[in-house]
Amino acid sequence: MHLRMLGIAILAALAFTTTIFIDERNIIARARGEWPAGTCRFSAGVSSRNPPPAVMAGEVNIYGYPRIIAPRGDVNWRYDPTNHPSARLNLFSLKWFERLVTEGMKPNGGKLLERASLIAKDFVTDNLGEAGPVHPDVWKYHATGLRTSALLCLRAAIGGQPWLDQALRVHAARLAEDYAGHWNQGTVQNIALLVTGCQLELADARNLAVKRLTSAIDVQVDEQGVSNEQAVEYHGYLLGLWRTAYIAMQECAIVPSRVIAERIRLMPTFLENATQPNGLIVPLGDSHSVPPPNARTPVTRYLTSGGREGKPGRGKSATYARGFVFARTGWGTSGRLLKDEHFMSLRFGPARIIHGHNDHMSLTYYGNGRDLIVDSGHDGYRADAYRDYLRSPAAHNIVEIVGVRHRWNAPTRLTRKTSDPRHQFYETTDRAYGGISRTRGVLLVEDPGFLVVYDRGHDQQARTWRAMWHLAPDFTPRQTSRSHVSALSSDGTSQLLISQVPLPGQSVPSGSTRVVRGAKDPYQGWVSPIEGQRLPTSTVMMQRRGKELRMLTLIVPAAAHQSISSSSTKDSDGWYRVTVRIGFYEHTIRVSPDGYMTRADALSCCKKK
Repeated sequence: MHLRMLGIAILAALAFTTTIFIDERNIIARARGEWPAGTCRFSAGVSSRNPPPAVMAGEVNIYGYPRIIAPRGDVNWRYDPTNHPSARLNLFSLKWFERLVTEGMKPNGGKLLERASLIAKDFVTDNLGEAGPVHPDVWKYHATGLRTSALLCLRAAIGGQPWLDQALRVHAARLAEDYAGHWNQGTVQNIALLVTGCQLELADARNLAVKRLTSAIDVQVDEQGVSNEQAVEYHGYLLGLWRTAYIAMQECAIVPSRVIAERIRLMPTFLENATQPNGLIVPLGDSHSVPPPNARTPVTRYLTSGGREGKPGRGKSATYARGFVFARTGWGTSGRLLKDEHFMSLRFGPARIIHGHNDHMSLTYYGNGRDLIVDSGHDGYRADAYRDYLRSPAAHNIVEIVGVRHRWNAPTRLTRKTSDPRHQFYETTDRAYGGISRTRGVLLVEDPGFLVVYDRGHDQQARTWRAMWHLAPDFTPRQTSRSHVSALSSDGTSQLLISQVPLPGQSVPSGSTRVVRGAKDPYQGWVSPIEGQRLPTSTVMMQRRGKELRMLTLIVPAAAHQSISSSSTKDSDGWYRVTVRIGFYEHTIRVSPDGYMTRADALSCCKKK
């Protein structure tokens, strides 16, 4: 049946509906909190912000601040003061009324259920009739899938009602016709279509959803258990979706494939490895600094509890073919507190898609209980200059080639990796700027904990090469020279040194190093650790000019009172020898002519200067 005719049928059903009839068989199960998969409590972020007393008063929190938009169930569906797509998604999803349903099944909750039904009917009347929806976003992929689950939630409480079932048929037809594809929004749609097909005995809808899910798993989750979202937080979201899809298939008497089961089993490990010693994920791609979502494992419990619960992970590094390196110095079990362990991430891999950023070769760094070098973060989906900045190379810790266009679809290869008990080395390479070669080597020195980064590049003509390092907002530069920036933490106890080390035969030119903070034209020196928050931060820019780039950078965190210095020489075998002094201790790094780096010292103390 055509969607317009289905809409007319809904309005006819509404005209004869004046009373809510609750299926008595649902009452006991729902009161115990038993809800079909893909209905209530599915993707419940918005519902958690909207307690029943507030919604009953008409006050709804769709994006940051509660407002009176739904008095007595008559909702202002055009409420959009920020013109923000995330706000419209939350409003049109209807997920914000779900707690009226779940708590309405408790004793004396009838008025909550009645209000939920009025809200749903108001949406149907104002959006599914001949006049069409109040805004095109009503029928966007994500909103449609989530709203279907909210209507299914209501149906699980009050049973099948003519107007409600007809509305669900309209949604099922839309979900079948307009598919987002094999990523998180498509999975939301497939779950909604599956559950609707099973609940309303729509065989075509159910079978289409199963077909899509079965083919989607190989695209969305690879053999290492890594999603195609290119964002750590969305990996956790997708894990929750696939668990829901698995249970929904079982409740629909469908046996999920072994591939689906195995990929779901693997997915939490990625989140374990992507969680920093402070218990928060590293916010790569469209992600925030939050605990690992949907991954309550012994390892994530260990990390989020500061080591008081669960158990530590195995190994100190994890490399994923979809473009992630996660490396740490330990798990707080070998003489260093968990919070003081060091952690770094490094990005490479295939072209940017879905929720990824233009962040290939970018690294982040955490150590000594603090964020040190950070990712740009995520501030929602409003299409503006700030969103463009957060996703751009300029918002990440990379080397850009000034004046040469960056190719967003260029892949970056992980070319080398080695490790021993005291250090880890990784190298990436690509031609993302006009085919010009870039190579980055990163050495994590585990004791005491610092990074050595060797950036190289070459072209047939002279280029301006610019390395960018985004300091955590907690750090403020206190000293800047042509070769280094020294920053101090807000509490005055920690310092962070970003230093170019001139190799033999090199000199760092005057004006090579500068700091940009909180600039807006163009944007630079900003970070958004959570949505709606824009924090100014210091971006250290280190620049060289020439046909060839060879820039060795030290990133050293230390106590505020410690002295830090470095020097370099060239050995007879052609390798460079870099000496790093932190306090009384001296550390030696060797760098090969082709860029490989290794630690060469036995820890030595109290060297004479």
